[in-house]
Amino acid sequence: MSAGGGAPRRRPRSRRGERTGPLHPAWALPLYAYGVGVLGVVAAAVVVVVSPPWSEGGAPVLQLGVLAAFLVVGELTSVPVMRGDRAAEPVTTSTTFAVALLALGPLSLLLLVHTLAVALDDLRARRRPIQVVFNAGQYAVSILAGRAVFSLISGVGFLGGVPAFDAGLLLATLAAGLTFAIVNDALVSAVAGLATGQPITAMLFDDLLFKLETYGVLVALGPVAALVVGTSVLMLPLLLLPVLAVRRTAQVAALREHQSLHDPLTGLANRTLFRRRLERAIDSHGARGLAVLMIDLDHFKDVNDTLGHDVGDDLLREIARRLEAAAAQREEQVEVARLGGDEFALLAVADHPRLFALDLASEILGDLARPIESGPTRLSIQASVGITTSEGTPLLDVRTTLRQADIALYEAKHERARAVVFHPAALTESVDRLRLLPDLREALDDDQIRTAFQPQVDAVTGRVVAVEALARWEHPAQGSLLPETFIGVAESCGLISALTVSVLRRSLEAVAAWRCAGHDVGVAVNLSARLLSDLALPERIARLLAETGVPAEALTVEVTENSLMSDVRAARTILRGLRDMGVRLSIDDFGTGYSSLLLLQQLDVDELKIDKSFVEDLTPGSHGEYLARSIIELGHNLGLCVVAEGVESAATAARLRELGCDRLQGFLYAPPVDRGEADQLVGTLLRDGQRAATVDELIPAEPRPRVAV
Repeated sequence: MSAGGGAPRRRPRSRRGERTGPLHPAWALPLYAYGVGVLGVVAAAVVVVVSPPWSEGGAPVLQLGVLAAFLVVGELTSVPVMRGDRAAEPVTTSTTFAVALLALGPLSLLLLVHTLAVALDDLRARRRPIQVVFNAGQYAVSILAGRAVFSLISGVGFLGGVPAFDAGLLLATLAAGLTFAIVNDALVSAVAGLATGQPITAMLFDDLLFKLETYGVLVALGPVAALVVGTSVLMLPLLLLPVLAVRRTAQVAALREHQSLHDPLTGLANRTLFRRRLERAIDSHGARGLAVLMIDLDHFKDVNDTLGHDVGDDLLREIARRLEAAAAQREEQVEVARLGGDEFALLAVADHPRLFALDLASEILGDLARPIESGPTRLSIQASVGITTSEGTPLLDVRTTLRQADIALYEAKHERARAVVFHPAALTESVDRLRLLPDLREALDDDQIRTAFQPQVDAVTGRVVAVEALARWEHPAQGSLLPETFIGVAESCGLISALTVSVLRRSLEAVAAWRCAGHDVGVAVNLSARLLSDLALPERIARLLAETGVPAEALTVEVTENSLMSDVRAARTILRGLRDMGVRLSIDDFGTGYSSLLLLQQLDVDELKIDKSFVEDLTPGSHGEYLARSIIELGHNLGLCVVAEGVESAATAARLRELGCDRLQGFLYAPPVDRGEADQLVGTLLRDGQRAATVDELIPAEPRPRVAV
């Protein structure tokens, strides 16, 4: 029943709702540990001096020697048992032989032998001096208490021995054994209570069932050992069978419990164990100093699908190793778990949990981004992190805490390789989105997602030369929903690819029909940031182009600057693949992100779209005019087409023409319209929102050198 020197590491559960934490001063734990140690060692020394083993009568020396030898061997061959979410605690078979010597005596012999066995075990484990002193003292106190109960019930002298064990000593021996076990556990529980700030009575009660299931059997075998050794020493080995059976049962139980609480692939704690640890941590630190980080890998399914599950397993093992390494480098307590699939979680206790969690998340994202070798394959992984902490608002329970971390992770998924801390306002937004999730799945199956088209006109001629395709959801209960309402839901649940393919198919089918009618127009389709790491995207688009017969140059894919910067390497690979096919590339909302000129050159961009925020105010000398002019000049200097979106007035359109903008798009010409209305607009001439009958009715501007589109 060794404390294993690990009693201060034990974190028994507190009663729910009970305040826990550093309720005791820092000096209380060492004072108690050394106090128990010194008290026990001094008391044992007094007993040995007053009544040395050879001065007392009792059982034959051979019998006592055999029991003593079995006690030492049993103490040195403990079995680690995993107790729920705690560190492994050693179970020793020495208890049986200690109880036998407790009855047979003399007391000084048991104290000497047990102290020697515990000291050897502590020295072998290289435990700290405070642990060595405490272990020796707490066992001595436990033995003295057990012997006192034995003497009181049996009438045998406190220090002396018993020549032979008989049935009359059975009750006294069992009572002494139970006292020995309970006092021992109470002393260790006090250490745990002082270390964690939890009530000692709660520690002791929490251990009761475990002690009955394990040490109860070993204590019960103590009188049997005393009786057998008194009959014949040669019969004592027979007692090893039930003792070894208990040991084996403990080993099997420990193995099964470990398997049930750990992920077989990575060896990390699984979801069940993580929830137990989180529950215990909330009980202890829910009002302060607690952070939960939930990590999800981006496009891990693609790794399994394209490279195989063996590579995927290697990847998960390496990620687990890196997470454990990041946790181990911290002075704060950090525990790592794999919740399932490509989802991991970390539980941290820190003085400033929010700052600590953000710093840890940043380190983890950097570690995961480093290339991972799996045989001949070299992989680079991106991840998103959702964080919730007890800072500001105490964490109430496991379910709420995990839900908050999940919502933060959902928010982080909007921007790759980001860490987001949960904020209460996101809860209402998340509930609304989650309500849309099952409806969105049905919408894709039931063809509720339609495609609207907004025309882009040539700024000089007024001819509709292209359209932008925009998704609209005709929700049966909520009516027409705009993309910002449901795109995030599609991204978070893996439906964005199916949604984009649906919009692409409809758009290309429309372009094919318009081209057959003699209208040489193109279509622009927005790509989600989530798709810019989907290596299968170019193949899907090539297949759609082939099926519809639309030339690649008639398709423009629009991406935002921020989506490009989320995973530059993957985005560059995918967009280059599309560019090699002939698909045009447009940077949407240009000027609102943080892309670089080098990135524009590396991606071989065809088009820049001026964000509508720069178009709203184009009065002479305004910031909007300076920015619009700069973007137009930049685009033309790089040989790019420049499109202005959000054009809503004739004055704005006229000023953009003066600045040299190539294409105009906005409500001045038409809002997003359905396919039927788009059929009527395509190929027509529009000037400042008014349809012209022929080109001759337009006043052509002086031609200027610019890139053909």
